[in-house]
Amino acid sequence: MLTLPDNPDPILLRSARQGDREAWLALVVRHAPAVRATIEARMPGEEGILDVCVEVFDRMHGQLFLVSEPNWFHLFCIRTTQAHLDQMGRRPERVPEQGPEWMRRLSLGQREAWLLHERAEKEAPFPVAEYLGIRPEAYEARWQSAEDTRRKVESKGLGTVPPGPDASFTGKLQAALAEKLPPTPAGSRSWTRKLPAVPAGLAFLLVLAFSALLAALLFQR
Repeated sequence: MLTLPDNPDPILLRSARQGDREAWLALVVRHAPAVRATIEARMPGEEGILDVCVEVFDRMHGQLFLVSEPNWFHLFCIRTTQAHLDQMGRRPERVPEQGPEWMRRLSLGQREAWLLHERAEKEAPFPVAEYLGIRPEAYEARWQSAEDTRRKVESKGLGTVPPGPDASFTGKLQAALAEKLPPTPAGSRSWTRKLPAVPAGLAFLLVLAFSALLAALLFQR
């Protein structure tokens, strides 16, 4: 996996674990397009995608302590989404009942790649291949195969694309999730007001100085 520079997810995640609502909702906004596309891959053309998004992010919020690699929070998002869909009975081998005929001919991986390309590529903070945990070449091959299938059947009237989310989707998602959150604890520091980091060298010297002072106090006669 690619470790991306200037990735704010670790800072946001640390603050969200401490109860910072702002930080959690910022994570939601960053990763909502990819999560929604992953859900739509198993529910193409169906209603209720917003409700499932709310359920998935609510589940994530209750499991933030499980994230062992903060730089790869985006993988946790997708894997949590996939696990939730599995539990709903939307398993990978299930062919979607609704949506255009051409999508039923695709594997789940192809549908995910195509929908990430169409729904999330412009908004996602990372290359969308990163959400699938695969190499860009593999992602491109899945997307291209899906697009070729769509074009082949387009002339038969089966190549239509399910309507995407409207402009208010993310706002509705945020509002629904905000209602489920407790207030930010009084006195907690928001991720937007975090203290500047102390350089490692200075921190080491401060520790040495404090240790020497403590030793002098303990052993003075």
